[in-house]
Amino acid sequence: MQKIIKLTLIAVFLFTGSLVLARTISGSQTQDPTLPIQEMLIEDEIEGTGIADNSETVLPSTILPGTDDCVVEVFGNDTSFVYTGGERLRGNIFAVDSTVNLVSHKMFLDIPTSTSIYFVIYESTVQTGPYNIFHQVEITSGTGQSWYSSGPIDVTLLAGNYYLIAACWQGSVTYYCGGSLPVSCSFGSQIYNVQPNDVFPPDSVFSGTLYSNTSYYQTLVTNDGNGPPFIVNITHVSGPPGNLVFDIFVEYLGMIPVNFDAWLASEYQGGNPTTLVMRSFVNFQPGWVINRPGMFFPVPPSWPGGSYTFWIRVGDEPGEIWAEDFFQFTIPGIADGSFSGFLALPDNTPDPFAEIIKGNDGITPEEYKMVSVYPNPFNPTTTICYSLHRAVRVNLTIYNVSGKQVAQLTDGWRQAGTHEVTFDASDLTSGIYFAKLSYKGKSSVQKLMLIN
Repeated sequence: MQKIIKLTLIAVFLFTGSLVLARTISGSQTQDPTLPIQEMLIEDEIEGTGIADNSETVLPSTILPGTDDCVVEVFGNDTSFVYTGGERLRGNIFAVDSTVNLVSHKMFLDIPTSTSIYFVIYESTVQTGPYNIFHQVEITSGTGQSWYSSGPIDVTLLAGNYYLIAACWQGSVTYYCGGSLPVSCSFGSQIYNVQPNDVFPPDSVFSGTLYSNTSYYQTLVTNDGNGPPFIVNITHVSGPPGNLVFDIFVEYLGMIPVNFDAWLASEYQGGNPTTLVMRSFVNFQPGWVINRPGMFFPVPPSWPGGSYTFWIRVGDEPGEIWAEDFFQFTIPGIADGSFSGFLALPDNTPDPFAEIIKGNDGITPEEYKMVSVYPNPFNPTTTICYSLHRAVRVNLTIYNVSGKQVAQLTDGWRQAGTHEVTFDASDLTSGIYFAKLSYKGKSSVQKLMLIN
Protein backbone atom coordinates (compact mmCIF):
# COMPACT_ATOMS: atom_id res chain seq x y z
CA MET A 1 0.00 0.00 0.00
CA GLN A 2 1.49 3.30 -1.06
CA LYS A 3 1.38 6.16 1.46
CA ILE A 4 0.93 9.63 -0.01
CA ILE A 5 0.17 12.23 2.63
CA LYS A 6 -0.69 15.78 1.54
CA LEU A 7 -0.83 18.74 3.96
CA THR A 8 -1.01 22.48 3.29
CA LEU A 9 0.85 25.48 4.65
CA ILE A 10 3.52 23.46 6.44
CA ALA A 11 7.19 24.34 6.11
CA VAL A 12 9.45 21.35 5.57
CA PHE A 13 13.06 21.42 6.58
CA LEU A 14 15.30 18.57 5.38
CA PHE A 15 18.96 18.50 6.25
CA THR A 16 21.47 16.54 4.20
CA GLY A 17 25.17 17.09 4.76
CA SER A 18 25.62 20.85 4.80
CA LEU A 19 22.47 21.48 2.80
CA VAL A 20 19.31 22.88 4.41
CA LEU A 21 16.20 22.97 2.28
CA ALA A 22 13.16 25.08 3.12
CA ARG A 23 10.16 23.81 1.18
CA THR A 24 6.51 24.78 1.23
CA ILE A 25 3.69 22.57 0.10
CA SER A 26 1.80 25.00 -2.10
CA GLY A 27 4.64 27.26 -3.27
CA SER A 28 8.17 27.39 -4.46
CA GLN A 29 11.40 26.92 -2.55
CA THR A 30 12.12 29.69 -0.07
CA GLN A 31 15.17 30.96 1.73
CA ASP A 32 16.35 29.31 4.93
CA PRO A 33 14.42 30.69 7.91
CA THR A 34 16.25 32.49 10.71
CA LEU A 35 15.09 31.49 14.15
CA PRO A 36 15.59 33.85 17.09
CA ILE A 37 18.85 33.56 19.01
CA GLN A 38 18.97 35.18 22.44
CA GLU A 39 22.06 36.27 24.32
CA MET A 40 20.44 35.73 27.71
CA LEU A 41 20.10 32.27 29.16
CA ILE A 42 16.58 31.07 29.79
CA GLU A 43 15.84 28.51 32.47
CA ASP A 44 18.48 25.81 32.42
CA GLU A 45 15.80 23.13 32.47
CA ILE A 46 12.17 23.04 31.42
CA GLU A 47 9.81 22.58 34.31
CA GLY A 48 8.22 19.13 34.27
CA THR A 49 4.69 18.24 35.23
CA GLY A 50 5.13 14.58 36.12
CA ILE A 51 4.00 11.42 34.35
CA ALA A 52 1.79 11.73 31.27
CA ASP A 53 -1.92 11.07 31.66
CA ASN A 54 -2.61 8.86 28.64
CA SER A 55 -6.31 9.60 28.87
CA GLU A 56 -5.64 13.12 27.56
CA THR A 57 -6.37 14.12 23.99
CA VAL A 58 -3.46 12.98 21.82
CA LEU A 59 -2.45 15.63 19.29
CA PRO A 60 -1.04 14.54 15.92
CA SER A 61 2.58 14.90 14.92
CA THR A 62 3.46 17.00 11.87
CA ILE A 63 3.68 14.58 8.93
CA LEU A 64 5.59 16.04 6.02
CA PRO A 65 4.07 15.64 2.57
CA GLY A 66 5.09 13.73 -0.51
CA THR A 67 6.46 10.70 1.31
CA ASP A 68 5.66 7.18 0.28
CA ASP A 69 7.16 4.10 1.91
CA CYS A 70 9.00 6.62 4.10
CA VAL A 71 7.00 8.69 6.58
CA VAL A 72 8.70 11.88 7.79
CA GLU A 73 7.39 13.27 11.09
CA VAL A 74 8.38 16.36 13.06
CA PHE A 75 8.02 16.47 16.86
CA GLY A 76 8.17 19.70 18.84
CA ASN A 77 9.04 23.12 17.44
CA ASP A 78 11.29 26.13 18.08
CA THR A 79 9.01 27.88 20.60
CA SER A 80 11.52 27.56 23.45
CA PHE A 81 15.27 27.25 23.33
CA VAL A 82 17.94 26.49 25.91
CA TYR A 83 21.61 27.44 25.67
CA THR A 84 23.91 24.93 27.35
CA GLY A 85 27.63 24.85 27.87
CA GLY A 86 28.16 21.32 29.10
CA GLU A 87 27.10 17.74 28.51
CA ARG A 88 23.52 17.16 27.44
CA LEU A 89 21.30 14.32 26.28
CA ARG A 90 17.83 15.37 25.15
CA GLY A 91 15.10 13.40 23.42
CA ASN A 92 11.59 11.99 23.39
CA ILE A 93 10.05 8.68 24.47
CA PHE A 94 7.67 6.89 22.12
CA ALA A 95 5.13 4.14 22.69
CA VAL A 96 5.19 1.98 19.52
CA ASP A 97 1.89 0.47 18.35
CA SER A 98 3.03 -0.86 14.98
CA THR A 99 6.48 -2.19 14.06
CA VAL A 100 8.48 0.14 11.77
CA ASN A 101 12.06 0.72 10.69
CA LEU A 102 13.65 3.99 11.80
CA VAL A 103 15.88 5.03 8.88
CA SER A 104 16.90 8.58 9.87
CA HIS A 105 16.92 10.79 12.96
CA LYS A 106 17.48 14.56 12.91
CA MET A 107 17.61 17.18 15.67
CA PHE A 108 17.46 20.96 15.29
CA LEU A 109 20.45 22.59 17.03
CA ASP A 110 22.56 25.74 16.93
CA ILE A 111 26.24 24.79 17.28
CA PRO A 112 28.94 27.51 17.40
CA THR A 113 31.90 25.11 17.41
CA SER A 114 32.08 21.67 15.82
CA THR A 115 31.47 18.88 18.31
CA SER A 116 30.70 15.16 18.48
CA ILE A 117 27.01 14.23 18.55
CA TYR A 118 25.68 10.81 19.45
CA PHE A 119 22.28 9.90 18.02
CA VAL A 120 21.12 7.27 20.48
CA ILE A 121 18.13 4.96 20.93
CA TYR A 122 17.18 3.29 24.22
CA GLU A 123 14.61 0.47 24.45
CA SER A 124 12.29 -0.78 27.20
CA THR A 125 9.38 -3.23 27.41
CA VAL A 126 7.87 -1.13 30.22
CA GLN A 127 6.73 2.48 29.94
CA THR A 128 8.59 3.61 33.06
CA GLY A 129 11.79 1.71 32.21
CA PRO A 130 14.54 0.75 32.70
CA TYR A 131 15.68 1.92 29.25
CA ASN A 132 18.76 0.10 27.89
CA ILE A 133 20.88 1.42 25.05
CA PHE A 134 19.78 -0.19 21.79
CA HIS A 135 21.59 1.69 19.02
CA GLN A 136 23.95 4.65 18.69
CA VAL A 137 25.86 6.44 15.96
CA GLU A 138 28.43 9.19 16.42
CA ILE A 139 28.90 12.07 13.97
CA THR A 140 31.12 15.13 13.89
CA SER A 141 28.89 18.17 13.56
CA GLY A 142 29.24 21.22 11.41
CA THR A 143 28.47 24.65 12.82
CA GLY A 144 25.47 26.95 12.74
CA GLN A 145 21.73 26.54 13.12
CA SER A 146 20.52 23.49 11.20
CA TRP A 147 18.92 20.09 11.25
CA TYR A 148 21.77 17.77 12.30
CA SER A 149 21.33 14.21 11.06
CA SER A 150 22.31 10.70 12.12
CA GLY A 151 22.66 9.83 8.46
CA PRO A 152 21.09 6.60 7.20
CA ILE A 153 20.33 4.07 9.95
CA ASP A 154 18.26 0.88 10.06
CA VAL A 155 16.69 0.27 13.47
CA THR A 156 13.53 -1.79 13.98
CA LEU A 157 11.09 -0.34 16.53
CA LEU A 158 8.94 -3.22 17.77
CA ALA A 159 5.22 -2.90 18.47
CA GLY A 160 4.51 -2.99 22.22
CA ASN A 161 7.89 -1.57 23.22
CA TYR A 162 8.96 1.92 24.30
CA TYR A 163 11.90 3.85 22.85
CA LEU A 164 13.87 6.87 23.99
CA ILE A 165 15.15 8.55 20.81
CA ALA A 166 17.64 11.28 21.66
CA ALA A 167 20.85 13.13 20.83
CA CYS A 168 23.83 13.63 23.13
CA TRP A 169 26.52 16.31 22.79
CA GLN A 170 29.16 18.43 24.51
CA GLY A 171 29.82 22.14 24.44
CA SER A 172 27.89 25.36 23.89
CA VAL A 173 24.87 24.08 22.01
CA THR A 174 21.38 25.60 21.75
CA TYR A 175 18.51 23.11 21.52
CA TYR A 176 14.80 23.71 20.99
CA CYS A 177 11.45 22.44 22.24
CA GLY A 178 7.74 23.23 22.07
CA GLY A 179 4.23 21.83 21.78
CA SER A 180 2.10 19.72 24.09
CA LEU A 181 2.25 16.04 25.02
CA PRO A 182 1.14 13.34 24.40
CA VAL A 183 1.40 13.47 20.59
CA SER A 184 0.15 10.78 18.20
CA CYS A 185 2.28 9.65 15.27
CA SER A 186 2.13 7.13 12.45
CA PHE A 187 3.58 4.29 14.55
CA GLY A 188 2.19 5.12 18.03
CA SER A 189 2.61 8.18 20.22
CA GLN A 190 5.18 10.35 21.94
CA ILE A 191 4.46 10.26 25.66
CA TYR A 192 7.45 11.89 27.41
CA ASN A 193 10.49 14.05 27.03
CA VAL A 194 13.55 13.26 29.11
CA GLN A 195 16.06 15.15 31.20
CA PRO A 196 18.72 12.64 32.21
CA ASN A 197 21.71 12.88 34.47
CA ASP A 198 23.89 14.40 31.76
CA VAL A 199 26.87 12.38 30.61
CA PHE A 200 28.95 12.10 27.46
CA PRO A 201 29.10 9.68 25.75
CA PRO A 202 25.66 8.21 26.61
CA ASP A 203 25.35 5.63 29.39
CA SER A 204 24.35 2.06 28.62
CA VAL A 205 21.26 2.48 30.85
CA PHE A 206 19.24 5.70 30.85
CA SER A 207 19.23 7.48 34.22
CA GLY A 208 17.09 10.58 34.51
CA THR A 209 13.58 12.00 34.71
CA LEU A 210 10.55 11.55 32.45
CA TYR A 211 8.39 14.63 31.83
CA SER A 212 5.15 15.11 29.93
CA ASN A 213 5.14 18.85 29.30
CA THR A 214 6.72 19.41 25.88
CA SER A 215 8.63 17.85 22.99
CA TYR A 216 12.21 18.33 21.87
CA TYR A 217 12.47 19.50 18.26
CA GLN A 218 13.43 16.47 16.20
CA THR A 219 12.49 14.67 12.98
CA LEU A 220 12.07 10.91 12.59
CA VAL A 221 11.91 9.10 9.25
CA THR A 222 10.35 5.63 9.32
CA ASN A 223 9.86 2.98 6.67
CA ASP A 224 7.48 0.02 6.46
CA GLY A 225 10.16 -2.20 4.92
CA ASN A 226 8.56 -2.50 1.44
CA GLY A 227 11.32 -1.41 -0.91
CA PRO A 228 14.44 0.71 -0.29
CA PRO A 229 13.70 3.85 1.75
CA PHE A 230 13.42 7.07 -0.25
CA ILE A 231 12.04 10.53 0.42
CA VAL A 232 10.53 11.93 -2.79
CA ASN A 233 8.95 15.38 -3.22
CA ILE A 234 7.68 17.33 -6.22
CA THR A 235 6.29 20.85 -5.70
CA HIS A 236 4.27 22.78 -8.28
CA VAL A 237 5.64 26.32 -8.68
CA SER A 238 3.74 27.79 -11.65
CA GLY A 239 2.10 27.15 -15.01
CA PRO A 240 0.41 26.47 -17.23
CA PRO A 241 -0.09 28.76 -19.07
CA GLY A 242 3.53 28.79 -20.11
CA ASN A 243 6.01 26.24 -18.88
CA LEU A 244 5.06 23.86 -16.09
CA VAL A 245 7.61 24.84 -13.39
CA PHE A 246 8.33 22.58 -10.42
CA ASP A 247 10.92 21.64 -7.77
CA ILE A 248 12.00 18.05 -7.13
CA PHE A 249 13.81 16.45 -4.20
CA VAL A 250 14.96 12.82 -3.84
CA GLU A 251 16.92 11.49 -0.84
CA TYR A 252 18.05 7.88 -0.37
CA LEU A 253 18.02 6.75 3.26
CA GLY A 254 19.15 3.14 2.83
CA MET A 255 22.23 1.54 4.32
CA ILE A 256 23.73 0.01 1.17
CA PRO A 257 24.14 1.24 -2.44
CA VAL A 258 21.10 0.76 -4.66
CA ASN A 259 20.26 0.60 -8.38
CA PHE A 260 16.99 2.23 -9.41
CA ASP A 261 15.08 4.25 -11.99
CA ALA A 262 13.78 7.78 -11.39
CA TRP A 263 11.16 9.16 -13.75
CA LEU A 264 8.57 11.84 -14.38
CA ALA A 265 5.17 10.83 -15.70
CA SER A 266 1.93 12.58 -16.55
CA GLU A 267 -1.64 11.35 -16.82
CA TYR A 268 -4.72 13.01 -18.30
CA GLN A 269 -8.23 12.80 -16.85
CA GLY A 270 -7.32 9.76 -14.68
CA GLY A 271 -5.95 7.71 -17.59
CA ASN A 272 -2.77 5.67 -17.70
CA PRO A 273 0.45 7.55 -16.89
CA THR A 274 2.97 8.22 -19.66
CA THR A 275 6.68 8.41 -18.81
CA LEU A 276 8.13 11.76 -19.93
CA VAL A 277 11.73 11.42 -18.79
CA MET A 278 13.59 8.61 -17.01
CA ARG A 279 17.11 8.03 -15.74
CA SER A 280 18.62 4.81 -14.39
CA PHE A 281 21.04 5.06 -11.46
CA VAL A 282 23.69 2.46 -10.62
CA ASN A 283 25.45 2.24 -7.26
CA PHE A 284 23.56 5.21 -5.79
CA GLN A 285 25.10 5.69 -2.34
CA PRO A 286 23.41 6.14 1.06
CA GLY A 287 22.77 9.80 1.81
CA TRP A 288 22.98 10.97 -1.81
CA VAL A 289 20.42 13.59 -2.84
CA ILE A 290 18.86 14.97 -6.01
CA ASN A 291 17.72 18.55 -5.36
CA ARG A 292 16.53 20.38 -8.48
CA PRO A 293 14.49 23.54 -7.93
CA GLY A 294 13.17 25.47 -10.90
CA MET A 295 12.79 22.56 -13.33
CA PHE A 296 10.32 23.08 -16.15
CA PHE A 297 8.42 21.16 -18.80
CA PRO A 298 7.00 22.94 -21.86
CA VAL A 299 3.23 22.48 -22.12
CA PRO A 300 2.38 22.47 -25.85
CA PRO A 301 -0.82 24.07 -27.16
CA SER A 302 -1.99 20.61 -28.30
CA TRP A 303 -2.73 19.53 -24.72
CA PRO A 304 -6.54 19.75 -24.39
CA GLY A 305 -8.53 21.20 -21.52
CA GLY A 306 -9.02 19.07 -18.44
CA SER A 307 -7.30 17.70 -15.33
CA TYR A 308 -3.68 16.51 -15.32
CA THR A 309 -1.54 14.71 -12.74
CA PHE A 310 2.25 15.11 -12.79
CA TRP A 311 4.26 12.40 -11.00
CA ILE A 312 7.80 11.79 -9.79
CA ARG A 313 8.56 8.15 -9.06
CA VAL A 314 11.51 5.95 -8.08
CA GLY A 315 11.73 2.18 -8.44
CA ASP A 316 11.90 -0.08 -11.48
CA GLU A 317 10.17 1.82 -14.29
CA PRO A 318 7.32 1.53 -15.13
CA GLY A 319 5.58 -0.97 -12.90
CA GLU A 320 7.53 -1.24 -9.61
CA ILE A 321 7.18 1.97 -7.60
CA TRP A 322 9.08 2.34 -4.33
CA ALA A 323 8.21 5.97 -3.64
CA GLU A 324 6.29 8.69 -5.46
CA ASP A 325 4.80 12.16 -5.18
CA PHE A 326 2.56 14.22 -7.46
CA PHE A 327 0.69 17.44 -8.03
CA GLN A 328 -2.35 18.21 -10.15
CA PHE A 329 -3.13 21.09 -12.49
CA THR A 330 -5.93 22.05 -14.87
CA ILE A 331 -5.87 23.44 -18.41
CA PRO A 332 -8.98 25.45 -19.33
CA GLY A 333 -10.91 24.29 -22.37
CA ILE A 334 -12.72 21.28 -23.76
CA ALA A 335 -11.69 17.80 -22.62
CA ASP A 336 -10.61 15.24 -25.22
CA GLY A 337 -11.15 11.64 -24.18
CA SER A 338 -8.96 10.32 -27.00
CA PHE A 339 -5.91 12.43 -26.13
CA SER A 340 -2.62 10.51 -26.00
CA GLY A 341 -0.24 13.21 -27.14
CA PHE A 342 2.33 13.28 -24.30
CA LEU A 343 5.85 13.67 -25.65
CA ALA A 344 9.23 12.92 -24.10
CA LEU A 345 11.31 15.72 -22.61
CA PRO A 346 12.03 18.18 -25.47
CA ASP A 347 15.53 19.31 -26.36
CA ASN A 348 16.91 22.33 -24.47
CA THR A 349 14.82 21.40 -21.42
CA PRO A 350 16.74 20.80 -18.16
CA ASP A 351 17.15 17.16 -17.17
CA PRO A 352 15.68 16.96 -13.64
CA PHE A 353 17.88 13.99 -12.70
CA ALA A 354 21.17 15.24 -14.12
CA GLU A 355 22.83 16.36 -10.86
CA ILE A 356 23.52 14.41 -7.68
CA ILE A 357 24.57 15.92 -4.37
CA LYS A 358 27.02 13.41 -2.97
CA GLY A 359 27.45 13.19 0.77
CA ASN A 360 29.99 11.07 2.65
CA ASP A 361 30.30 8.41 -0.03
CA GLY A 362 33.49 6.86 1.26
CA ILE A 363 36.84 8.11 2.56
CA THR A 364 40.37 8.27 1.30
CA PRO A 365 42.41 5.06 1.33
CA GLU A 366 44.93 6.81 3.57
CA GLU A 367 42.40 6.63 6.44
CA TYR A 368 41.16 3.06 6.05
CA LYS A 369 39.85 0.70 3.40
CA MET A 370 38.41 -2.74 2.77
CA VAL A 371 41.34 -4.64 1.30
CA SER A 372 39.87 -7.98 0.26
CA VAL A 373 37.17 -10.59 0.74
CA TYR A 374 38.37 -14.13 0.05
CA PRO A 375 36.92 -16.41 -1.10
CA ASN A 376 34.08 -14.58 -2.84
CA PRO A 377 31.75 -16.31 -3.83
CA PHE A 378 31.98 -18.39 -0.65
CA ASN A 379 30.38 -21.30 1.22
CA PRO A 380 29.84 -20.94 4.13
CA THR A 381 32.75 -18.83 5.45
CA THR A 382 34.88 -16.04 4.04
CA THR A 383 37.61 -13.77 5.40
CA ILE A 384 37.23 -9.99 5.27
CA CYS A 385 40.45 -8.01 5.43
CA TYR A 386 40.61 -4.26 6.12
CA SER A 387 43.39 -1.79 6.88
CA LEU A 388 43.48 1.19 9.26
CA HIS A 389 45.79 4.17 8.89
CA ARG A 390 45.42 4.95 12.61
CA ALA A 391 43.64 3.64 15.71
CA VAL A 392 39.91 4.31 15.34
CA ARG A 393 36.53 2.99 16.40
CA VAL A 394 35.13 0.93 13.53
CA ASN A 395 32.01 -1.09 12.80
CA LEU A 396 31.89 -3.98 10.34
CA THR A 397 28.34 -5.16 9.64
CA ILE A 398 26.76 -7.54 7.12
CA TYR A 399 23.47 -6.63 5.40
CA ASN A 400 21.19 -8.54 3.03
CA VAL A 401 19.89 -7.06 -0.23
CA SER A 402 16.90 -5.52 1.61
CA GLY A 403 19.25 -3.54 3.85
CA LYS A 404 18.57 -5.67 6.94
CA GLN A 405 21.45 -6.36 9.31
CA VAL A 406 22.25 -10.08 9.48
CA ALA A 407 25.56 -10.02 11.37
CA GLN A 408 27.85 -7.63 13.22
CA LEU A 409 31.49 -8.68 13.00
CA THR A 410 33.32 -5.73 14.57
CA ASP A 411 32.21 -2.85 16.77
CA GLY A 412 34.93 -1.10 18.75
CA TRP A 413 38.42 0.39 18.74
CA ARG A 414 41.07 -1.22 16.57
CA GLN A 415 44.75 -0.36 16.27
CA ALA A 416 46.40 0.84 13.07
CA GLY A 417 47.36 -1.94 10.70
CA THR A 418 45.69 -4.78 8.81
CA HIS A 419 42.87 -6.80 10.38
CA GLU A 420 41.10 -10.01 9.32
CA VAL A 421 37.59 -11.10 10.34
CA THR A 422 35.86 -14.39 9.47
CA PHE A 423 32.22 -14.27 8.41
CA ASP A 424 30.32 -17.52 8.97
CA ALA A 425 27.08 -17.60 6.97
CA SER A 426 26.06 -21.15 7.84
CA ASP A 427 22.62 -20.00 9.00
CA LEU A 428 21.91 -17.81 5.96
CA THR A 429 20.39 -18.61 2.58
CA SER A 430 22.20 -18.27 -0.74
CA GLY A 431 22.27 -14.80 -2.23
CA ILE A 432 23.90 -11.39 -2.30
CA TYR A 433 25.10 -9.72 0.91
CA PHE A 434 27.04 -6.55 1.66
CA ALA A 435 29.89 -5.96 4.12
CA LYS A 436 29.88 -2.35 5.35
CA LEU A 437 32.89 -0.91 7.18
CA SER A 438 31.94 2.32 8.98
CA TYR A 439 33.75 5.06 10.88
CA LYS A 440 32.08 8.30 12.09
CA GLY A 441 29.42 8.34 9.41
CA LYS A 442 31.78 7.36 6.57
CA SER A 443 31.68 3.93 4.99
CA SER A 444 33.12 1.43 2.55
CA VAL A 445 30.92 -1.35 1.14
CA GLN A 446 31.91 -4.70 -0.41
CA LYS A 447 29.52 -7.06 -2.22
CA LEU A 448 29.52 -10.72 -1.10
CA MET A 449 27.98 -13.79 -2.75
CA LEU A 450 26.96 -16.81 -0.65
CA ILE A 451 26.49 -20.10 -2.53
CA ASN A 452 25.13 -22.99 -0.46
